[in-house]
Amino acid sequence: TGWKIYRRNMGGSTTDSVLIASPSASSGQYLDYTADANIFYKYTIVGEANCGTATLKTNLWEDIGFRYPSGTVSGSISYEGGISVKDVKVIAQTSSGNQGYAMNFTGSTTSGAKILPKSVLNNSTPYTIEFWMKPSSLISSATLLKKSDYAGNTQYAIEYNQSTDKIDFWFQTSSGTVQKVSSSFSLATGQYTHVTAVKESNSLKLYKNGVLLDSLTTAVTPPTPNVGVDIGWNSNNNTIKYNGTMDELRIYKRAKTAAEIDRDYNRYVNPEDNDLVAYFPFDENITTIRNAYDLSKSNGNFNENIIQFNAGVNY
Repeated sequence: TGWKIYRRNMGGSTTDSVLIASPSASSGQYLDYTADANIFYKYTIVGEANCGTATLKTNLWEDIGFRYPSGTVSGSISYEGGISVKDVKVIAQTSSGNQGYAMNFTGSTTSGAKILPKSVLNNSTPYTIEFWMKPSSLISSATLLKKSDYAGNTQYAIEYNQSTDKIDFWFQTSSGTVQKVSSSFSLATGQYTHVTAVKESNSLKLYKNGVLLDSLTTAVTPPTPNVGVDIGWNSNNNTIKYNGTMDELRIYKRAKTAAEIDRDYNRYVNPEDNDLVAYFPFDENITTIRNAYDLSKSNGNFNENIIQFNAGVNY
C-alpha cells in the first residue's frame, strides 16, 4: 500500500529514527526538503502492504543522505557615488549553525587516506586538481596527493618538498620520463593556502590562491594507472606523511582557465558540472564512519567516489 521513510541524524545524540514520510506505493521518488545542509542522515525505507487485518512489511533498506549547502540568491547591488562593474564578488557568511569541517591529518604512523580506484579518475590530459591546505608542521616533506602504481607510472603527484620549501607538481611515465613544475608557496603553519594544479595539453601549471605561480611547457602525456589516489601519505611504504588539514578537494577532467580558477578557488562550486569527476567538501564529521563522500555528478548521476581514512585521520 505504501512506504515508510525514517531519518536519523548520524551526528546527533540519539540513535532513534523519526518517521518523516509515508508516500504511496506508486511513488518512485521522495525528496527530503526538511534536511539541514551539511548534516549526514541515515535513511531507512520499508514497504508495507495490507493482507486482511495484518500489515506485511518488506525488508529494510538503508542508505546515507546529505544536502549540499547551495541555493540561488537574486537581487541587485547598489553603488553610491560610483560606477557599476561586472563580476562583483558577494560574500555570504554563516551567522549560526554548522559552518563546515575539514579533513585533519595527524602526521602519525597511521595517518593517511585514499580515494578508492575508479575509472572516472583515469583521465590523462587535461585535468585540474584543487584543494585548501593548512599545515600544522613543515619540518618534513609530505605527499599531498598522488596517483601512482609505484612501479614507474604516476598520473600526478602534488608534494611539499621541505628541503626547497616548495610545492612540486609532477608526473612520470613508464619510460622514466619525469615532468615537474615547482614553486614556492610561502606556506605557513596554521594558515590556509589554496593549491591548484593544472595539466593542459602542452603544459603543467601551479596556482596559489587563484594566482599563477609557475608553469612548465610539456607535450608528454601522463599515464593512467587504474589505482586509487593517496592523500596525505605515500601508501607504498607508509611514509612522507602530511601533518595538517585539507578541505574542498576537487578533481576535474578539463583544464580550468586562469579566470575560472580565480573565480572559483574561494567559493562553493556546482557539483553537477559534468567535468567535475570528484568533489569532497569533507563536512561529514562522523567519527563512526571512516569515509568521505563525493558530491560530484555527471549527467545527473553521482560519480560515487569514496575516500577511506586511516586511523590517524579525523575532522
